[in-house]
Amino acid sequence: MSMVATAGCDPHLDSIALAVIDPMGRSLVSRTVPNSEPGWRQLAGVCEEMNVALVGVEGASGYGRALSQRLTQAGMVVIEVPTRVTARERRRDGNGKTDPGDARAIARAAARGDGSVWVDDTDLETVRLLTHRREALVGTQTRDINQLRALLAEIDPERAASTPRLRSRRQFDQLARTRYGGDPYRETTAMLIRDLAADCRRRLDQIRHLERQLKTVLPPVGHSLMTIHGVGLITACQLLAEIAGTGGFATAAKLAAWAGTAPLDASSGRQQHHRLNRGGNRQANRAIHTAVITQIRHGGPAADYVARRTAEGKPEKSAIRAAKRHVTRRIWKILRAHGLT
Repeated sequence: MSMVATAGCDPHLDSIALAVIDPMGRSLVSRTVPNSEPGWRQLAGVCEEMNVALVGVEGASGYGRALSQRLTQAGMVVIEVPTRVTARERRRDGNGKTDPGDARAIARAAARGDGSVWVDDTDLETVRLLTHRREALVGTQTRDINQLRALLAEIDPERAASTPRLRSRRQFDQLARTRYGGDPYRETTAMLIRDLAADCRRRLDQIRHLERQLKTVLPPVGHSLMTIHGVGLITACQLLAEIAGTGGFATAAKLAAWAGTAPLDASSGRQQHHRLNRGGNRQANRAIHTAVITQIRHGGPAADYVARRTAEGKPEKSAIRAAKRHVTRRIWKILRAHGLT
């Protein structure tokens, strides 16, 4: 086959759906195979047979990691296609959600240039694994703490009101010894408080252990990112975790578009203004937002910039968006200095 085709893969825990399309976007081949060594080998063979040069994969650093490694070893370019892009393409196609349909949508998105080139960088992938695990634990910890405080407020409102933010092992130790008697309801509530406090104490140890591991495995680019005011260990790791697997960004503008820190033009006639970009990588956007807000609160460069712009009559939100763009440019320069662009 002389024409160059594009493939899309929708990987899951047990299976991978493949769709191959021609340059006009028409379906050529559709396959569903197990997410295992024989399945990866079969899909790589189909792609080679169909003269596929570009393969879009949703979750190339997740369920599709082993397949992506096999495809890149075979000389194909793997594109990480975000789930939101797949959903948008599926709506454009007018089809329901099916694995073959998603694979076709992923292929069309990759052919159109959506997504970013996937690169297997073991250092960044290690940071990604540890960071995502820590974030999952933090999310569970937050939910359990909220439930713990709600239970405490039911039977001892005064203690709940006087208890500061729960974030130390000592606090959880104290709550793990909680005793209330008088009736079965109070005793049961106290038991649940003890159980939740013990879980939170154990999970806090896990979170701190992961943070120590992140500090150990953080590559040089992470330490350089921490020279930016407002970027600490966790923020640097969050940025690197999202950048992991991408082929880098040729310009600061492309990084800003990927992170959603490039404002969108919303001008009309004589009304010239820009609005918030709600697209892009929301995790990376959150990390950059955290850095800017930290600068504003603690007298960093963004504090002076926002104060100056608001004094000129600009809205504060607009000034913060612009400050995020400046921080994004700093990040890009550091990535470029370390060969990640």
